[in-house]
Amino acid sequence: MGLDIYHFHVKDEVTDNPIIIDVSQPQLRNIIHFSRKKTNQYFDHARLLTDHAFSPQDYRMVFQQRRLGATGKFETDDFYFCAADEPDPMNPIRTGLYFTSRRSFLFTPKPHLPPNARKKVKTFKVRQYPMEDRLDDVVYGASVGYQRKDVVDDFFNEFPPDWAFAERRYAERIFELTVPEARDDFRSNFLDNWHDAHSLVVISW
Repeated sequence: MGLDIYHFHVKDEVTDNPIIIDVSQPQLRNIIHFSRKKTNQYFDHARLLTDHAFSPQDYRMVFQQRRLGATGKFETDDFYFCAADEPDPMNPIRTGLYFTSRRSFLFTPKPHLPPNARKKVKTFKVRQYPMEDRLDDVVYGASVGYQRKDVVDDFFNEFPPDWAFAERRYAERIFELTVPEARDDFRSNFLDNWHDAHSLVVISW
């Protein structure tokens, strides 16, 4: 299981590093006053399905895969949808939907799925995915600390995926759940440089 823990110092000025937050979460109250509104673009999955004569109510997205191009930037996106009531998307009973924006038309794209799932998939090549604008609450900050993995299993029972906080007590608890050999690094990256009015930690797994 992959885990990334980021420590930011939130600032007033707008930078190239917006961080989307949920302003309703109480553990973020220390930095809420820094939040601003920002319009971001997202893939419109419902329109993607309706444009191909499928009902969004009948399908759910199982995964999105992005591919890096030669320039190091993301150039293609693949989406796999299964039937909404499919009990096992990786061993499907019904036919799934696979969309790809791969530019090459020399070969039929092959979904990165188990053989049983691949046999029951319809493939669609999409030149450009439909997008939609959404207004998000964001803060801007500078990165001041990072940790990858190095926690005990109990961490995943206490901290949910894709979660953020701005209270030191949570950072202190993660320190307790960090493996002993990584605690010095965690202390320097998350506790020694903690700022009660500016610190924001983002957990991703």
